[in-house]
Amino acid sequence: MTGTTIKAVFAAGLLAGLTAPAIAQDDNAAALAQLEASLPGTLINDPTSLAWDEQGENLRVTGVSGAEIPGGGAANHYNVRTPGPNPYSVQVYVPLTADIAQGDVVTFGFWARVAKPPTGEANGRLGVRIQANLDPWPGFGDTTLGIEPEWKWYEVSATADRAISRSNGVLVLQMGGVKQEIEIGQAIIIKGAPRIIGDGSRPPEPLPPQIDGQGQVISQPDNRQWTFYGPETAHAQREDSTIYLGSAQRFTVAEKGANAYDIHANVPLTEEIKAGDKLLIAVAAKTVSAQTEDGKALIGIRVQKNEPPYDGFAQNNFKVGPNWQLVRINTTATMDIPAGNGLVVLHMAGAAQEVDVGPVYVLKLPPAPAPAP
Repeated sequence: MTGTTIKAVFAAGLLAGLTAPAIAQDDNAAALAQLEASLPGTLINDPTSLAWDEQGENLRVTGVSGAEIPGGGAANHYNVRTPGPNPYSVQVYVPLTADIAQGDVVTFGFWARVAKPPTGEANGRLGVRIQANLDPWPGFGDTTLGIEPEWKWYEVSATADRAISRSNGVLVLQMGGVKQEIEIGQAIIIKGAPRIIGDGSRPPEPLPPQIDGQGQVISQPDNRQWTFYGPETAHAQREDSTIYLGSAQRFTVAEKGANAYDIHANVPLTEEIKAGDKLLIAVAAKTVSAQTEDGKALIGIRVQKNEPPYDGFAQNNFKVGPNWQLVRINTTATMDIPAGNGLVVLHMAGAAQEVDVGPVYVLKLPPAPAPAP
């Protein structure tokens, strides 16, 4: 199915504090202007429309509405009835309204939920990227998101490594690798700022005293929209008032994997990293149980790019005891990683174990002062 003209016109501004429900076509310009004025950077799409093209076999698209849908009460329901060989077997295209220059920081976000996840899985799968919609479809910002059953805001930031023209530029949503049903609502794309929510600056995080004031936070410790790999039963979010920010992921590894990364989580970074940057990585974790000689859980860690061949640095292993610990690792970046393209990867399959992981803090440390003359 291609060229569907489902239209959903709504007040595009829940992120900016607006709460108006669906509005008439004549009010679009006013709603769009109000939203644009409240956003950081420059708005480069039309968030008041869901009239997006799509391509792919065995795809059924319907419009849905309701007060429970954030961002204006409207969304598209995508039913992938038969999976294709690749995620891009089914794609949705959100058009751009302005050019992107090489080096621009581009941030895109949207409201989404999985209405029916793939068989045996808890979350839907959605690939996202910005691209020129012509052969060979060059693009950037490639990220895979796990879409949860409840409505949530998903956001990705990346630095453009190429220019993209408004005449063929799109945000691509790829969902064709599995049979699933996903609903996607309001989408917002900006350039010139690393975040959409708020005013573009990172709000202060309640940092643990061991690391408070030591550098610039380049992760989002309160964001648990990590991407997980491995069996769905291997991870579950749980509330825990005894750890910073009150939430943790419990990883359950039934048996040691052939590789430690057979079960892993990708924790996104939001700011660029330059070769030579000094980083402090702090991971809150504790052992629930572990089939290791000392009874302590084993966690692998690595900083890497979120694109093939996944180059990285700071590969390390550490153990944690039965009480919450804030494990701190100092490292020096050996490569440049653009904003929105960096990850801290946690490898969990190095032992049969249950381990709780709380916030992950990544700080860029200030440069050492120059020696006195």
